[in-house]
Amino acid sequence: MLIAVVAASSIYGLLYLSSGNAKSPELSDGYTSLHPLMRLGASTYFLFDREAVVTDLGRTPEDYLRMGLPINEASLHFKLEDRYVHAMDLPTIGWRPDGGLLPTYGLPKPPPCRFGGSPSRVTSCS
Repeated sequence: MLIAVVAASSIYGLLYLSSGNAKSPELSDGYTSLHPLMRLGASTYFLFDREAVVTDLGRTPEDYLRMGLPINEASLHFKLEDRYVHAMDLPTIGWRPDGGLLPTYGLPKPPPCRFGGSPSRVTSCS
């Protein structure tokens, strides 16, 4: 029974990105361009973080120019020889390394991060 549930969840995760987890309908449509292992990883992540949103999958050199970033020819956001994109963007604003699962016990918050290019790109943390 457990194997059937895991298999069904894996197939679902390989083929479908919920509109609630995609910034735009185009991302849901282009989800199959993401490498299958990335799709499995993303679907597993979305089981634990229902609020997570994919903001970007594939990119073109023009996207880098529009964001004010240098074109990175080695970017995994470009379609590679195997026809798949090997990267996706998830917003990091307000993100904690533990995913917000552990109590903070009144400890100070970590230093804020500065973002550049797009809201999901961390450029530095002080």
